[in-house]
Amino acid sequence: MNAWVYLINADKIAGIAPTVSFFCATHAVEEAVAAFVWSAKAHGYKDVANCVNVKDHRHKSVVVEFARMVADDAGRAKMSFTLHQEKDDLFARIDSDEEPKIYHLNLGLISYNPDGEDTAPDRALDAFLSNFPDDRRMVEAINDRAEFRNRAIYAGKHGTRSMSAEALELQLKQHTVISIGLIWAAMDMSRHKDQRAAFVIQALGAVKRISDEAAKKA
Repeated sequence: MNAWVYLINADKIAGIAPTVSFFCATHAVEEAVAAFVWSAKAHGYKDVANCVNVKDHRHKSVVVEFARMVADDAGRAKMSFTLHQEKDDLFARIDSDEEPKIYHLNLGLISYNPDGEDTAPDRALDAFLSNFPDDRRMVEAINDRAEFRNRAIYAGKHGTRSMSAEALELQLKQHTVISIGLIWAAMDMSRHKDQRAAFVIQALGAVKRISDEAAKKA
């Protein structure tokens, strides 16, 4: 609910206070990360979710970047989502060269391993690392994001930062996608608490390794 409220507030004040609007959007994402981690701990993933400290901005920034990667991968896979009005549930549509395929949307659909039951985090980690030229640049990006929100809202020696309407609109869209995706994942874990999704274990295992690497080189 906190994430949802901050997204609404970000939209409401975008035209009059763009910097504060951006701050609200980033805070919404952080609240969504907390919801995701809390849900994982409460619904069968505590052994791997304990690696994420929701009070550590570096840890949260890794989760955010991972969620952004998953969203980008879904886009490249031409995956779209729809609400089935009669069943009151979400479905995923994947367009291919053949006829489109429709699946009931759940975390079990996602996996970085060819074997959907394989929980090893190595491929998920490799996919994350492939977004950066090398480990040093990855750590720099994570640490930079961990401080990004504070730099955006607090004045520096050159005064306060400014953001154009176009740049803000793009940021609000991106942060909304990530927030809603994490909220959905948190809800999906609670709906399928008797069946652990391999993807969650893959992702959180990769997040732990990335966080540990970032901490060593901070």
